[in-house]
Formats: sequence, structure tokens, C-alpha cells
Amino acid sequence: MAGVPERRRLRMRAIDYFDKGADACPGRTAIIDGESRYTYQEMREITRRIARAMSANGLNGEERAAIYSPNDARVLFCMLGVLRAGAVWVPINSRNAPEANAEYMVYAEVSWLFYHSSYRDQVEELKVRVPTLRHWICIDAEDGPNPSLDKLCKLARTQRRSTGRSIRKSRTSDGPGPHRRNYGSGQGSDGYRSRVGNHDGNGRPILGGRYD
Repeated sequence: MAGVPERRRLRMRAIDYFDKGADACPGRTAIIDGESRYTYQEMREITRRIARAMSANGLNGEERAAIYSPNDARVLFCMLGVLRAGAVWVPINSRNAPEANAEYMVYAEVSWLFYHSSYRDQVEELKVRVPTLRHWICIDAEDGPNPSLDKLCKLARTQRRSTGRSIRKSRTSDGPGPHRRNYGSGQGSDGYRSRVGNHDGNGRPILGGRYD
């Protein structure tokens, strides 16, 4: 907008507020789940892995993602991971009737579903009722053809390492490319995952970018 300073046009996303808290108090306990405790820094690393896994498995822009689970720390991990990846979190209530959730998910055009294995039967019904669903991730265990959250993140790390090795080998034989900071997985040294047009000349994010 004309006349508005650039620093006022830059907007913070919800995940950026979480990261500010993690920067300020990385070792402080962020969540307690039974006997398990997670610091803000640990949560940030987990959500980064989820965001990378979504990107590595075909996330396309601001796709919609829902989480179908009872109370579990991994629900919050997934929610923050979805936001970090640049997707849109669609809240659904696991206590609603499956048909009510399905109707809302159809309306929202949900593509990703993170779910707890205790809702396996309901998820099978959602697969039939929600034609836009393309990705199903079970947050607590592998579930047939659907990967667990842990396996999804491990596969993404393996793919990322393989890509990094290929790039390093290519650089050894062909010399460095024109862009040193953003190559391969698209992650620069500042942690900002860039797409064309999503950062300004100083490497600062503008609306539509995402952090890993």
C-alpha cells in the first residue's frame, strides 16, 4: 500500500508468536502430557519436523488440514506444524457425530487428516464422505497404509539428507550454483523456507512464506 512503511506491511503469523516465546524461554516447560514434559525448544523442533514432512509429501500452498483425536500432546504438535508449514488448520471436534465432521470437512475442502488410532473406524467413514482428503497420518501408530507421525517425519529427514548429498556431489563436480542460500529443500541458513516472491531483498518474510 502506498504511503505505508514496509515494516508496517509485514505481518506476523500465529506460529511466529510461538517462536518468539520459544526464543525468549527455550528451556521452559511448554506442555505436560502425563509423565512427559516438553520445553518450548523441543516443541519447536518437533513442529519443524512436521512442517518439513508435509512439504516433502506434497503440501500444495494453503491446503486445509484437520486433527481428529482425543486430548494428546501430539494434537498441539500437529496444529503448530500445520501452521508452520503454511497450511490452514481446520478445527473439528472429535465429540461431534462423524457425519457432522464430514459435512464441515467437505465444506472446508480438507486435504490432510491427522488422527489418533482410537478413531480408526470414524476415519474410514470420513475417507468415503470427504472426497478432498488425500493424506492420512496416524499420530500415535502406523495404521495399515497410513504412516505414523513419527515415520512420516523420519522419511522426510531421510529424503532431505539424500537431497543434500546429491546437491553437494553436484557442487563438487559442477561448481556452486548462483544461489548459495536457497537450494535443494529450499531452506536457507536463516531457517526461512523460501518460495519465489516470498521474501524481500533483505531475506525477510512477507505474507505467504513459511518457516521450518
